[in-house]
Amino acid sequence: MIKKVSIQLVLLMALAVPVLLTGCHGHEGSAPHKAAHDAKKVPASAVAPVRVLNEGGVEYIVVPQTALFRQGALVGVLAVNVDGRVEARWVSTGHTVGSDVIVLAGLERDSQIVGSYDPELEGGVFVKQNQAAAEEVQSNE
Repeated sequence: MIKKVSIQLVLLMALAVPVLLTGCHGHEGSAPHKAAHDAKKVPASAVAPVRVLNEGGVEYIVVPQTALFRQGALVGVLAVNVDGRVEARWVSTGHTVGSDVIVLAGLERDSQIVGSYDPELEGGVFVKQNQAAAEEVQSNE
C-alpha cells in the first residue's frame, strides 16, 4: 500500500513540476484573449461526470479515452471548474478498461469533464447549461 502511494506521489510530482515551472507565460493580463473565450460555449451535453469503477473493493476514477489529450509528456483532460469554465487538468493515467482509462491522480470523483477532447475548447470557455439539464438537476435535489 505504501509503495503504491509512493508511486502515485512520484507520478503526481512529475506532472506538477513542469506545469508549475511553465506558469502563465505572461498572458495573465491579456483581456482580449479572455473576451474571445467568453464568446465560445460548450454545450452541456458534451460534459459528463467522471465514472467510478469498483474493482476488487478499490474505487478508480475512469474517463473515456476520447477525453484525453497529450502535450509533450503530459496527459490531460478538459474539466469544468466551479465557475462553469473549461480548464485543462493534468492527470496520471493507469491501464485501460474497455474504451476507458483509469485516472490515478488529477481528478476527483465529483469532477465534470468534456467527454471528447476538442482543441478548439481552450481554457476559459463556458459550459452552456441547457434548460432541460438545469431542470433535471433541480428535480434530483
